[in-house]
Amino acid sequence: MWHIMKNSYHFFFRSILLKNNTVRFLLIIFISNIGRSQIQDSILFNKNDARVFKNKLIIDQTEIYNTKTDYDRFMEKNEMPNTDCTAHFESYYNPLSLVGNFYSYEYKENAESACGTPGGTVSVKSISLKTGNEITILKLFEEKDVVDAFKNDSWVLKKVKEYQIDIESIQSLKDITGFLQNPYVGIKFTKSGFCILDFKKGKATIRFVATEYMRFNHNQHLQLGMILPVKVEALSFFKDKENFFLGKYKNWLQK
Repeated sequence: MWHIMKNSYHFFFRSILLKNNTVRFLLIIFISNIGRSQIQDSILFNKNDARVFKNKLIIDQTEIYNTKTDYDRFMEKNEMPNTDCTAHFESYYNPLSLVGNFYSYEYKENAESACGTPGGTVSVKSISLKTGNEITILKLFEEKDVVDAFKNDSWVLKKVKEYQIDIESIQSLKDITGFLQNPYVGIKFTKSGFCILDFKKGKATIRFVATEYMRFNHNQHLQLGMILPVKVEALSFFKDKENFFLGKYKNWLQK
């Protein structure tokens, strides 16, 4: 469609373009902006009433996320007109996995308030594409299996020793999300911070992802790899032909 539209503009304005370089320049900008807008709004996939675009997610006419909305909100709060201070903001949403209606995505932002300090953060979140609501990892996996896998992770065992934590105090998902949550460590696990890497013989390979504070207002992903048996009642979700796993779309995680 874009190819046809571009050719139509070229044909209609051809005689003007040959006579007027200014019009030619303006038209090139106009067409370029149309192309850029189409790239930004390009749809990645549909799922029932959900439409996932490169920079936004709409479920049944309700906006779940949108980079333009993020930008407008930030600038409204952080711009300082009539000063030499400038604000900067950019955000990204990257699809990670889709199992049934359970959609996991990555959020990344870089921001600097006017006359402020630049910073950046990343996170992973899983939601239902039916409702847009956040979902917990326990929708797909038993809590005991998640807890056991967490307690046997090499990074967790290292931190348990380093901070002299009683590993038997970790008995629930709530305990996991509270693990090392203090201002001196800067690790934050969430109940929805996961995505699917693979599925074989009733077991899913997942990435359980925390946000880790680095320094100077910047954060990075902290990834734990787990292989978990899928709940019996959730196995049917993994048979959906529209499913995809980590790696189909560009993102900042490591497989």
